[in-house]
This record gives sequence, C-alpha cells and structure tokens, in this order.
Amino acid sequence: MINYLVNLTFESTRDELLDAAFLALKKYQLLDAEVSKDDDGVMEDLYTAIDHSEAPALLVFDTECIENAEDYASLAGKIFCAAGERKKIRKIKSALDFGKEKAGIAILVGEQKEKHIWPQGDDCVSSEFTAFIDRVLNKHFSKRLLHLPSNDQCAHILVVDEEDYEPIAELLKFDKHGYTNRELYSTRLVCTCATAAVGFVVTTLSGWYFWGFWWSLLGSAAFWVLFAALMVLRYAWICAADEQAEEDLAKLKELPSEEFGKAIMGAFMDEAIAREGNSKMGKRLQAAHRVNQAIAD
Repeated sequence: MINYLVNLTFESTRDELLDAAFLALKKYQLLDAEVSKDDDGVMEDLYTAIDHSEAPALLVFDTECIENAEDYASLAGKIFCAAGERKKIRKIKSALDFGKEKAGIAILVGEQKEKHIWPQGDDCVSSEFTAFIDRVLNKHFSKRLLHLPSNDQCAHILVVDEEDYEPIAELLKFDKHGYTNRELYSTRLVCTCATAAVGFVVTTLSGWYFWGFWWSLLGSAAFWVLFAALMVLRYAWICAADEQAEEDLAKLKELPSEEFGKAIMGAFMDEAIAREGNSKMGKRLQAAHRVNQAIAD
C-alpha cells in the first residue's frame, strides 16, 4: 500500500515537472508539435528526440576531442553559434599543455575579457570548461548550458534562455534519479501516515460491531501508532544507510583509478562473502579474499 502511494506521488511529481517544462521543450524543438504531455510515453519521446534532434540550439560533440591548443576555442565558438551570439564574441583563444597538465581559454565579449585555466591530463572535454562557458553565457547573454542525456560518449548540450533552464533541468534530473534520499523518506513518511490514518478509521469502524466503540478505538489506535512508528524508523534507517553509501562512493571516486577499481572489487567481494556465509562457496571466497589481502599488503 505504501509503495503504491509512493509510486502515485512519484508520477504526480513528474507530471508537475513536465507541465512546467513542456512549452520550453517544444520551444527548443525537443518535442514534436503533435506530442501531448498527457501521452503515456512522452518521456520516451523526449529521449528519442534528443538522440535525433537537429535543433539549432543543440550541439553534439565527442567528449574525447581535445588534442590541440585550438580545440577548446573551436568548441566554444560552436557553443556561441548555437546560442546565436557568435557575432558578439570578438575573439576566442585557447591553450593546451599536456606536459604541465593544464588548459585554458580567453574570450573577448565586446570590451570585456573572460578567461579561465583548469587541469587537463587527457583528451576529454573538461567539466570546468563547460561550467566556465555557462557562466559567460549567463553573465553576458542571460543564457545557460543544459546537459542532455546521452547513450554514448557524445555530449548533447542545449543552449537555453535562463528562464527555461530550471524547468527542463529539474524534469530530466527527476526522471533519471527520482527523489533524493531525504525526499524519498519524506514521501514515505507522508504515505505511511496516510495509510495509518485510513487503516485506523477502517479498523475502528469494523471492530465497533464486535467489541464496541471504545475498545475498537483503543485497539485500532494502538496498532496503527505502532505500525507507523516501526515504518518511520525502518525508512529512517534505510535513508541513513543510502546516504552513507553515497558518501562512501563519493570518497572512492576521489581515489586514483587503480585504487578505485581495487576498492570496488573489494566491496563486491565483501558483499559476496556476506551473502554466501559459511557455505562451501563462502569459504572459497574468504580464502581468495585472504590471499588478495596478503598480496596487497
């Protein structure tokens, strides 16, 4: 019952976000004019449209395209073209030094100079570059860069007016990730209270015939208060565990790639050992884990 209410709340929230973003999605030619926000597959239509769109404000590029000093300048120029503001950019110059693991860009917007330098150790487009271009667009043209979902190593970036950024970004974020742990806990809390309230009324009225009003009222109240308390504590524990897992994963991602891989494999091994327990397979996994630990030490 609670999961059913949570799913209903999820769908309601997504519908609200879709209502807020729908006009902007059509404005940037991400949805056909015939598509209705009430269609069951509207989000699938959106993702299909993103993969095949030729919208003028949409830029698609390989995320591993930085090989020469001028590559960032060229990419920035294409972004400003997608924004319709290229003529207002007087000069763009970028630099790249793999030896020093640095890259940078300088942009002359009218008479104002904007520049930024960031670490660059490979040929991937840096998130610092796109964040910098986003700030320049917002500062000078009231526009934003919106990163759209992609199924390959190509980036899909849409340039939107500032007022259109939040509705589309929130819809895509929610459809991909759903509620945050705290939001999911709050939703479960509300649904638990609603379930307990309905259950309390139903069981009180049902028991009235057999045990009388007051005994039915007290028994029903005791049961549903206990039910609600246990469920709230259970969901609080799940929320805390999920948040701790996210923090641990964030710390692991900060490790060098080799150490990150070892940590992930170690976590998988620990999970497998816990699942198998003292079974024959569990003992084999424990032995393999001890060998790996000895080699690592």
